[in-house]
Amino acid sequence: MNELKELVDQATAARIVIGAAVALACGAVIAGAVVGAVRRTMRPSLLRGVLVGLLGPLVLALWWVYNSIIAAFGLDSVNGLLINMALFVCVGAVVGIAGKRLWRRLGAT
Repeated sequence: MNELKELVDQATAARIVIGAAVALACGAVIAGAVVGAVRRTMRPSLLRGVLVGLLGPLVLALWWVYNSIIAAFGLDSVNGLLINMALFVCVGAVVGIAGKRLWRRLGAT
C-alpha cells in the first residue's frame, strides 16, 4: 500500500559525491590558474589549486571507505562508528598538517 522509500538512495548519493569531487578538483585548478594569472604568480597559485583540488578525490575515497565499513558492521554499530571516527580524525590530522606545510612552502616560492 504505502511503501516507504528513501529520499536519496545510495546510487544517487554516490553520483552526487563523485560529481562534487570532480567539480572541486577541476574548479580548484581553474581558480588557481586564474589567481596565478591575476597575481602574476602562476606556478605557486596553480600548485595551490592542485593541492586544494586533491581534496575532492580524497573525500570520494573516504566516502567509499565509510560505506564499506558501514556495510561490514551495520549502520547502528558502535564498532563501525569508532572505526570511522578514528579513520577520519587520523586522515584529517595528517592532511591538515601536511597541507599547511605545503601551503606555506608553495607561498614562499
